[in-house]
Formats: sequence, structure tokens, C-alpha cells
Amino acid sequence: MKGVSFITFWLIQTALSSGDNDFLTTEHHHLVMNVMKTVEQNFRPGASVHVSLPRNDRNTLKTHRNLINSPLRGTSLDVANTLLAKLNEKDRWIFSVSCIDINDENVLKQEAYLILFSLDQILNDDISNTMYRLTGTSMWNSKAQFLLVIIDHISSSSEKIAVDVLKELWEGFKVFNSVIMMPTVDKSLPPEDTEYVPVIDIYSWIPRQSLEMCMELKDVILVDRWYWKFNKNLKNITDLYANKLPLEFGRCPLIVGTALRNYFWVTNDMNESILEYYEPEINLLHFVFKELNLTLIYDTPEPVNSDYVRSITNVMVRLVGGGIDLAIGEIPLMYNITKHADNTISHQNYHGVWYVPCERRESRVTTISRIFSVEVWIMIIMFILTASVLMACIGKYLKSNKVHESHIFLDVKTCLVTLWAVTMGVSASELPRTSNLRIFFLIFVWYSLAISTVFQTYFTSFLVEPGLTDRIRDFDGLLKSGIEFGYDPIFDVLVENSSDSRYEEVLKRRILCRDRDYCFGRVSKADFAYLDVEAVKMIYKISHKNALICHIDEGVINIVLTMYMRKGDVLIEKINHILSIIGQSGLNIRILRGFFYDIVFAGRKNKWFKKTDNDSLVPPDEDESLIQEDYVPLSLTHLYIAFYVAIIGYILSFIVFLGEILVYKIKLSFGV
Repeated sequence: MKGVSFITFWLIQTALSSGDNDFLTTEHHHLVMNVMKTVEQNFRPGASVHVSLPRNDRNTLKTHRNLINSPLRGTSLDVANTLLAKLNEKDRWIFSVSCIDINDENVLKQEAYLILFSLDQILNDDISNTMYRLTGTSMWNSKAQFLLVIIDHISSSSEKIAVDVLKELWEGFKVFNSVIMMPTVDKSLPPEDTEYVPVIDIYSWIPRQSLEMCMELKDVILVDRWYWKFNKNLKNITDLYANKLPLEFGRCPLIVGTALRNYFWVTNDMNESILEYYEPEINLLHFVFKELNLTLIYDTPEPVNSDYVRSITNVMVRLVGGGIDLAIGEIPLMYNITKHADNTISHQNYHGVWYVPCERRESRVTTISRIFSVEVWIMIIMFILTASVLMACIGKYLKSNKVHESHIFLDVKTCLVTLWAVTMGVSASELPRTSNLRIFFLIFVWYSLAISTVFQTYFTSFLVEPGLTDRIRDFDGLLKSGIEFGYDPIFDVLVENSSDSRYEEVLKRRILCRDRDYCFGRVSKADFAYLDVEAVKMIYKISHKNALICHIDEGVINIVLTMYMRKGDVLIEKINHILSIIGQSGLNIRILRGFFYDIVFAGRKNKWFKKTDNDSLVPPDEDESLIQEDYVPLSLTHLYIAFYVAIIGYILSFIVFLGEILVYKIKLSFGV
């Protein structure tokens, strides 16, 4: 059965091939041979190649890999059929074929394109329609190798047609690695038998640079001319897709758009206002442009006080729309952006870190409340009250048995005052006279001594070193702490794409905080947690040296910064090469350190910290918030709480004294 199937397949292929050959002219035969030779020499074996057939409204071909059973007929389509059959016989490439509709099931990017045009398509400006159908698929790749073949004989200027076609592909679709092949005649040689010598020309182009434009296509070059009658090549260039990018670009201009805020206007010698930026990314870009000999032209800057997410969106819209050539400025690598623009390799990595309040010294005012817990204080009070009641009961019992005892120990109130005096370390007004009360009183004295010793030990220690408050140490602790937390709106997109499920709760509870000075100030005030990058925190600490700001190691968000260019822009390869060298040499780190150095020692102002939300934020009290590591001996400054308590006690005593005098005079006035 397999043998019969193989024979049937061979007969069909032979019939189709022979049938197609019957329709081909000699020129078309040689055109097919030249296309085959070009494909074999330039397309990598195993490459994914898309073949676009000449448009025919009556026929639509949608197939993959099997290129034999083609229903196309007609002069140009016969050439296409023959070419497809021969390519399939080689079995060296993975083909997908389209005529009008394109099968978009293949998600792999194409490595090469073989596009066949008829002369009618060229004359009717149908090239754009064919290219739009190709660009509308997910497998479109403008950086692939493009071989364009005009099947019909060209009697007019082949060079002009090559310029028009290649220019339309470059300016309209950013197709850079393109060559065009067409059958024509060599009019520079004398005609033979009233006819010019037939040839097959292959044209390519090399970009030119000027002070007005980069990568401009002005003319084409003839890379190969085959005199098929004589089997002779005018030029024998095997690599038609050699790298055409220049080493330097002759100071041609690129328009750069950015949402960065540290910009200012300066006046030059010609009294012209010039826009300048002071940002590490712009300094890095200047180095890249200098190496490539490009001229940097700034687009209109975004307002300093505008929402940064909106500013980035505006810049990217201008990039996709063709208003600018490159977008830069704290723009992270994101999938949603890469669908519309090409990104360079990363030039800087940041880490979004949660900043939380640090440990602080406990207040000395609350020292007494921290010595014992509430439960212990309640037990002490209950014990004193119970002891007072027991002493009064014992005293009354002894009195009922005719045992003489002091009247102080017969009443609960006087017993309570006596025991309170013992607890405070003050001598009692009178001691018990009976042995029973003396034993009970002695036990209470021992208890009071133990409590007082422990209390004074802790009290003295807390006065000298009150200790530190506990702080948030992990991401779960932050979510359970109950304090407010937030960040700049730009982090919303990064948080939404985080794999940490805990960020779902963050999105529900977060507070948008755009003013970095205000946000870090709240963290230093110990009532807020803030998400930002480490570099920003370093800048804040330069002007707020005593601010107590700590961080947690969990919940870190990795931020990969990149630049963006329009889809298919070939300059990105050169920029990536320079960025790679910069990264390997560590120059990007040096530029960032120089930026911080200028802020610290040159006193440069940073617009990223311009107040926009709250100008009345009070910085933290340095004396209260500083954490000193060295030992501090006990001094009068540590005892101010004791003096406060003493003063309050004297005031209360004086008030009681005045109250007693007042009560005494009232009693005298009533004759009591």
C-alpha cells in the first residue's frame, strides 16, 4: 500500500512539474533557477520561510509545508508553481504559503520571506496591500531576510522600480534586509538581432546618513547581474544580506522623548533656550549617542507636576505614532509595551523595596507602665486591698477578745493607708502591738520590699535605657500591622504583574502617594509604609540624615529599566551593542554614583522630591528618634520623669493641704 501511495505522489509531482514547465518561457526558467540559487546561498537550512504568491482574486492558497498541490494557473502563477515544487524537492526549509488570506496559526517569527510580485501589482501600487497582509500576523518579522521577485519581464527602468519598491518597504514597513530580483535587459550593451541582451538583476541598498535624517534610502545598488544566455555573472556576491549598518551615523538626528523631571532651560551664546536634563539615564544616553555619532534632539518635556504614569503613556503614544524615535526615562520592561514597541537590553535594574518605620526609643514618660504588665498591677492592688481588709478583721477580732490593739488597725481605711505607706517605703504612723498582727504586718513588709526592689531595678534601667519599640520585619507583618501603606501609581502595573499572591490585598488597601518627600516623611514619623526604589531612598537620606527609615527583605519587586524604539527599528542593534559594552565595563554604575555625588557635594536640587501634596509636614524630633549605640551614664536628664512625678506630687499635696484648711474653717463657721 505504501508503495502504491509513493508511486501516485511521484506521478502527481512529475505531472505538475512537467505541466508547469510547458507554460514557462526560457526567461522564466532562468528566473526560477536564479531564485533557487539565491535562496540556497542566503537562507539558513531549517529556517522558517514565508512565501507570498502573486495576488489572484480567483484563487486563494492556504497551505503549510506541502507546496505541490497548487491550483494556481496563469503566467506568473505558473512560475510560482514551478518554484514551489523545486523548493519543496530540496526539503531544506519550513515553508508557509499565502496568496490573499494568511494562516495565522503559526506563532513562530519568520526568518525569511520570499515575496513574488507580478508586474500588474507593481504598476497598480498593490505592494502595500501585500505587505499589510503580512504585517497583520503574529509571525511578522521586519528584521527577517526579504527576497522580492518580480516575475514578469521589466522593459522600463529596472533601477527606478527597485528604488520605488525597496523604499516603500523601508519607509512604510521598516524592512531593512531586502533585495529585489527581476528579469530585464542590459541596455548598456549593443543589441543582438535588434534585441537587447536579457539579464536578471538583483538590487539592494545601503542606508545613507545626513544631518537631517538617519538611515535614508536615496538610491539602490546593483549587487548582481546574471547574463543567463551566456551563463555569466557581472558581479558574484554570494552574501546578499551582509550587515549594512554603518559603524557611525554622521551626526544624524534622533528625537528622544522622556517623562523625566530633572530638566531645565539654559541660554547659549546665541541667546537661544536649550533644554537640558540632569538624569543618570540621559547621561548614559549621551554616551551611547557619542559612540554612534548621533545627534540627540529632545522632544517637548512633560510637566514636572504631571502624573508620571500619564507622562510615560504620552511618550509611548508619540513613539508608536512616529513623533519620536526613542523613549527613555524610568520606563520598565513590560509585555504590554513590547507589543507596540521594541525594547533595548536593560541598562539599569532597580528593586522596589517596602520601607517601614525603624525601631525607636521607648518614651521615658511611660516607663512605669512598662515595668509590670496590667495584670501584675491589678494583682498588687488587689493584694493591698485584701491585706487591708484582713488586718482590720484581725484587729476587730482581737478587740472583741479584750486584747488591746491600736485603733489604726481596727478600720479598713486606716489599714489601707498604713499598708500603702509601707509599699511606698515610708514608715507607718504606728506599729501593731499584738504578735498576730505583727507577723501579718512583717509578711507584708517582706512582700513590699520584694516588689519595690524589682520595681526600682527596672525603673532605673528604663530611665537610663528605655529600650526600643518593635518594628515590622516581614511582608506578612506589614499587612497585619494595621498601619497605612502605599506607593506611586506607577507601581500599580508592576504590582498587578507580581507572582506574590499577597499583593492582591495590597492593591485593595494601598494608598496612592505621589509626593516622595511627604511619603518618606510619614515613614520617618512611624505611621506609614512606602514602596519605592533604593536609589530614591538614598537621595532622600542625603537631605534627611536623621530620618529613621528601615526596610523589609520580603515583597521586593524587580524593576528592569529599558529604552524603547519603534517596531522594526534596526538602530536598536547598534544601541544594544553599546549598552552591552557599558554594562560590562560598569560605566552605568559609575554614572549613577556621579549623579549621587553631585546631589551630596554640589547641592543639586532634585525635582523628584518637589513637594506637591503636603508642605506642612514636620520632620521627626531628632532627640526623641535617634538611636544611640554607645553607653550613656545616668544623669539628671534621665531623671526628668522622676522630677515630673515629684512636682505633681507636691502640687497635689499642696492642694490637699489647702483643702484641709478650707474644711477646717468651714467646720469652725458652723460650730462643729
